[in-house]
Amino acid sequence: MATLRAVDNAPIGVMFDHYHKKGEWMISARQSHIEMSGNIFNGNAISAANVMLMPNSLSSQLATHPIVPEKINMKMTMMGLMFTPTNKITLTPIINFIP
Repeated sequence: MATLRAVDNAPIGVMFDHYHKKGEWMISARQSHIEMSGNIFNGNAISAANVMLMPNSLSSQLATHPIVPEKINMKMTMMGLMFTPTNKITLTPIINFIP
């Protein structure tokens, strides 16, 4: 019988690397860190004032962007659980925690 190890699979974000059989469980934990400063539009730096003047395609109520980030520093932990009730269905709830 082959021994299963975590390093035998692709990284957690790679889909369809392997399949689970009926009745199998898998838990996962992933941490990420994101840092951003400044704004870029079409590959060029753009000021926050100019971003605020741009049309807001994400809202039907606000014509322009009322708030523009200048700097972001975020850490996030994702907890995942997989359960396979049949050989063709895998259930995957994921919980995000941002401290």
